[in-house]
Amino acid sequence: MTDPATHPEHQSQPHEHHKAKVSPPPAEGHLGRKLTDEEINTLKQFIYEGPIHLVKTHKDTLAAVNVLAKETLLGFDIEKRPAFKKGVTYPPALLQLAGHDAVYIFQLHHTGLPAELTSLLSNPHIIKAGIAVARDIQELRELSEFQPEGFVDLGISAKNSGIQHHGLRGLAALMLEYRVSKSAKLTNWEKENLPAHALQYAATDAWMGMMIYKAMKKTGRVSLNVGEIHSRSRKYAVIFDMDGVLVDSYQPHYLSWASTCITRGFSMSPEQFSTLFGRSFRAFAEALSTKPLSETELQQWYDEKELRYREIIEQDFPEIDGVGDLVANLHDAGILMGIASSGPRSNVDCLLKYLSNAKRIITTVSADETKNCKPHPEPFLVCAEKLGVKPAQCVVIEDSIHGLQAARSAGMKAVGLAGTCSEKELTRYADLVIKSLRQLNYKVILNLIN
Repeated sequence: MTDPATHPEHQSQPHEHHKAKVSPPPAEGHLGRKLTDEEINTLKQFIYEGPIHLVKTHKDTLAAVNVLAKETLLGFDIEKRPAFKKGVTYPPALLQLAGHDAVYIFQLHHTGLPAELTSLLSNPHIIKAGIAVARDIQELRELSEFQPEGFVDLGISAKNSGIQHHGLRGLAALMLEYRVSKSAKLTNWEKENLPAHALQYAATDAWMGMMIYKAMKKTGRVSLNVGEIHSRSRKYAVIFDMDGVLVDSYQPHYLSWASTCITRGFSMSPEQFSTLFGRSFRAFAEALSTKPLSETELQQWYDEKELRYREIIEQDFPEIDGVGDLVANLHDAGILMGIASSGPRSNVDCLLKYLSNAKRIITTVSADETKNCKPHPEPFLVCAEKLGVKPAQCVVIEDSIHGLQAARSAGMKAVGLAGTCSEKELTRYADLVIKSLRQLNYKVILNLIN
């Protein structure tokens, strides 16, 4: 193991100045306060300056695990190389574990995630405390499968306890009265030789996880459920239909169909639209047209109709109530999200420009990427494959009978959102029928899957 600390004595005798002292428990009213950026910026900055052991070899991994296995509490964090292009992600580069006397930083491109290290992550008797732990565990399990035990997500615990801050910076300020810098977040953590200031940054985050845990426990009112993260760390996904689930598109679709019918010399009644809504464009157009349509005519009509649809929703985007809150809730719980739509790619991309918390939905599938439309399961199966989640670990949210049939055929649980169809119509095909997205949260999703 290499130690980048300047003074050799740091390896054996930790100095008090690198330790964040646990302040007296904040007053009851103070815990519910939201500190401003100005207030946080006035606090003393904390930088971990104690022993840092950089672990690169299997031999060093064994030595580090031997020390860490004697602890009962560890601060936990990972670092990844930052991605600057949409859709590009990188595996974890570092795993940081902070013990009582030192922080161990594992360079995962050298060490991997061997059994000795995963045994530590699977030990229920050693608490591992950090922020956004579920997502970190998911990414580590991509390197090597293990059963996570003993993890505490401080952000989720804070949120469940009515604390306004859920991130490391806010919790460090509230619970410890320290300011934590995030200036090194754009570091390429895969570099062979990391500078000392970058290692200090990485060590600080893990150390703070341990100290915030101690401070939260000291308050006596914060519920820290060690097992809570267990179910969240498994790879689960929610796949949304687009029209009628994320965007209230019934009226915009009706208006765009009606206007393009008029340009072709015939009309469409609301009753006709209601009967045909949810079918493929070809089936819809052929049912309405008074004459056979060539492929060229179908394509021209399709392009015109979808352009008109996008113009309508861009004027007044009709987002379904509760979308933004549900996406945030699922994201915070580490549940992956995707969209599988029967609409064209241009419509999906248009929706993503306006949808609340759209950046938390990590993959999308449109009609342009599949050969078959719903009720064929292909759209959902392609989406699950892109997410890297097994169909049995997915929940689909749909508003149409065809969509629910597709979800069932894909081997996924299905939630029917009433609106386009009645609750009675959906009940036959859905595992759960809801009137509003506000009836859903991560607990409901996990209960459905499990």
